[in-house]
Amino acid sequence: MVGQATQIIFVVTICALINVWILHSGNLEMICLTGFVTFVTWVLVGSFLIYHAQNKMKKWYEYEKYAHNGDELHKLQTRYEKVYEEMLVFGPEGPPHNKQHNKNKKWLDENTELLEYLILRL
Repeated sequence: MVGQATQIIFVVTICALINVWILHSGNLEMICLTGFVTFVTWVLVGSFLIYHAQNKMKKWYEYEKYAHNGDELHKLQTRYEKVYEEMLVFGPEGPPHNKQHNKNKKWLDENTELLEYLILRL
């Protein structure tokens, strides 16, 4: 990433020095400043993307450990089937004033990303 940005700044500087009129005006400073701002922006965006990708990979590693544990997968399947059957019978709102439905809905919300990962992994 840094090598590419350095190459861009080098090319821009060479192009600026070749043009004789740039040497006699204030445009050289503007081009160098633009190159510097571009470089800093490039590094900041790249750092953000790397940080975000590493966090996502940590989650995926945890999901992968989960995917290789047969007992946990069976428990997950059993729980999901119960939640799914309840949703089929009562709908997404569930029976009125049912605490179990609220727990199931919360569980489903918390584990949606894990379930999606496991489905995609199939």
